[in-house]
Amino acid sequence: MTEKDIWKWLLPKFTNDLLYDIYQEQKVVCNGFRASNIKDKNSNRKLFITNLLNKGNFNKLVKWSREKVPESLLTEEQVDTLELEELTEAASKHSPMKVLLKLLSENHDKKAIQFFTYLKEEEIEILEEPMFEDPAVPKEVEKQIETEPQGEGNQKNIEKIEKKLDRKIKKLQEELTKRDTQYKTKVDELVKNNQNLQKKLNEKSQELGEINYYCEELKKQNQEEKAIWEEERKQLKEIIQNLELQGEAKEEIPEVERVEDIPIQILVIGKPMYTNQFKSKKINFNFVQGNDVLHYDFSEPYDAYWVLMYELSVKQQVWFNANVTRSNIDLSKVTFCKDFTEVKNHINLHTQHEERV
Repeated sequence: MTEKDIWKWLLPKFTNDLLYDIYQEQKVVCNGFRASNIKDKNSNRKLFITNLLNKGNFNKLVKWSREKVPESLLTEEQVDTLELEELTEAASKHSPMKVLLKLLSENHDKKAIQFFTYLKEEEIEILEEPMFEDPAVPKEVEKQIETEPQGEGNQKNIEKIEKKLDRKIKKLQEELTKRDTQYKTKVDELVKNNQNLQKKLNEKSQELGEINYYCEELKKQNQEEKAIWEEERKQLKEIIQNLELQGEAKEEIPEVERVEDIPIQILVIGKPMYTNQFKSKKINFNFVQGNDVLHYDFSEPYDAYWVLMYELSVKQQVWFNANVTRSNIDLSKVTFCKDFTEVKNHINLHTQHEERV
């Protein structure tokens, strides 16, 4: 649908005088005819209308509608912001021609095309209403038409209206069915999304609970390690004080080691993948796998316990603290190693002692 389609509908409803004004004001030429001939009631209106719709003259017609259209042909209501249904109400009140001319005169041609298309598709009857009295029709003919029986015509009009109503009802029913389907689809989608969100929320809540549990266990472990360190620190201070009093501590240490021929027994908690670095003539290393720390029996005494924190997961550290036989371990003999560097330092210390022997 284009603006020209609107004018094809509008122009036949214009009076001859109005058509003449358009020809005069826009200087439109109709080959073989004078513009004044339009006023003749016996003139060929169709010819003059078709001439206005030709390519060269149509632009002049559009210009006239934007600049020269009489105010009497326009509705006083502001219609450019109205919706289609509201435009239809305005057209029923003032006439569709005045509404369309109002839109076109204010350069709302797209709105006018949309409205005209809507009226056509919906088959709204206001399009059939005349706009002006046509002086080209003789008064005698008009009077004759008015006096003709209208019974058969009324019946046809009623049947026509009923068919239009039936089509409209069918169209509305189809639209209602379509919207019901769309609404159900939307509701199902919202329900599914809500279920997925609830599932994710439950999973996150469970994960948060586990994290809180591990955090509490780590706090307890930290407190225990802090107590162990304080005890070790106290013992180290005592050792340093004793060595300072003896004066020749460096010479006495190898003599003690030479006397001790029995290897030191060390239990390593958290067995690494490779144990080559743990070989020593003076130390026997025993290892506990990380997955076994919960049920391992710590009742057997050792000279020292090395806990390799980097080989134990958080869960395995919790298992180690929860072991019921862990209370048998002498905390003063426990050494916590955060990485292999610390382990290597302890091994090197014993290796140096072996070399001095």
